[in-house]
Order: sequence, then C-alpha cells, then structure tokens
Amino acid sequence: MATLQSWNFTIERQLPGQITTSIAYVGTQTTKSFADLEINAAAPGAGTAGRPLNALFGHSVDTWAWNGYLSANYHALQATINRRVANGLR
Repeated sequence: MATLQSWNFTIERQLPGQITTSIAYVGTQTTKSFADLEINAAAPGAGTAGRPLNALFGHSVDTWAWNGYLSANYHALQATINRRVANGLR
C-alpha cells in the first residue's frame, strides 16, 4: 500500500513599520508509489537476446508492470517578508 506523509511548521512575526516576516519548514515523504516498470528490459548493448523473458519464454517485446516500487521525499525552507500598504504608497 502506498503512503504519503506531509508536514509543515511556520513561525510568523509582526515587526515595526507594518512588516510581517515568516519562516517555514515543509516536508513530504512517499513510499511504495506506483509507476510503470519495464520487466523485460535488456542490459545496454545486449539486444533482444539479453531480455530476461526472452531467455525464459521467448518473449521479446516490452513488458510493463504497474508496481509500487518508488519512494520520494521533499524538504524545503520557505521565508517571506511582507510590508502592508496602507493609506497609499509611502
């Protein structure tokens, strides 16, 4: 079964002069994500004879399986500085 976890943490502060700052950490982790997998691929330069299913069964074409074999993660630091505009630009 594929899983996805996501998390974040943010700190925000109001500074003098209508300025707001924030800093955040964001992350995700996926495991067993599904994707196509070519199960009859030959090694580079091996040709059709190098396909594993050709040696076993005489099957010499691409064979794709939908399998949960991928994992990925993402980590980021995000920072912003904003200044509120009030009563027109100054």
